[in-house]
Amino acid sequence: SHLDRQHRYEQELAQHRDRLAQLVQERTAELQAANERLQSLARTDALTGLPNRRHFDEAKTTEMRRARRHGHSLSLLICDIDSFKDYNDHYGHAMGDSCLSAVAQALKSQLGRAGDMVARIGGEEFGVLLPATGKSAGVCVSTQVGCAVGCVFCQTGEGGLARQLGSERAHPGIRAQ
Repeated sequence: SHLDRQHRYEQELAQHRDRLAQLVQERTAELQAANERLQSLARTDALTGLPNRRHFDEAKTTEMRRARRHGHSLSLLICDIDSFKDYNDHYGHAMGDSCLSAVAQALKSQLGRAGDMVARIGGEEFGVLLPATGKSAGVCVSTQVGCAVGCVFCQTGEGGLARQLGSERAHPGIRAQ
C-alpha cells in the first residue's frame, strides 16, 4: 500500500541521513587531526625535532607575561655555534646536520623542568627559555649547557667549532626582545 511504501522510504531516508551524519563526523575528525599535525609541523624544526623560532617566540611572549604577573624572573640563553658555515662548507651539509642534531640533543638533555624549553631559532642558533629562573640559576644552567655542547664537539672531533653562550634575565615589568 501507499502508506507502507511511504513509511519504508522514510526509514531509508533516515538511514541515509544517519550514514551521512556519521561520514561527516568521521571526515571532520580526520580534518581536525590533519590540522593538528600541520600546526605541529609549523612549530617544529624538521632537522632537530625541537620547537622552531615561531614556537619559541610564542613561548617567550607567554612566559614574559607569566613572569610579570607572578613577579618571577625569566632567564634566556642563546647558543650560537661559531664558524659553523665554514664547517658546513668544508665537511658538507650532512655532517653539518648531524652536528646540529647532536647539539640540539645535548641542549635538550640539560633541561629537566616541564616549563624549560630549547628551540632552534636560526641556522646554528638555539634559544633556551628558563621560566622562574634567577640569575645564579640561569648562569648554572648556562654552564651545564656549555659543558654538554662542548662534549659534543669533543666526541665528534670538531675542534674548529666553538660555541658562544649568552644569557639574559628578564625582570617583570621590563620588556625584553
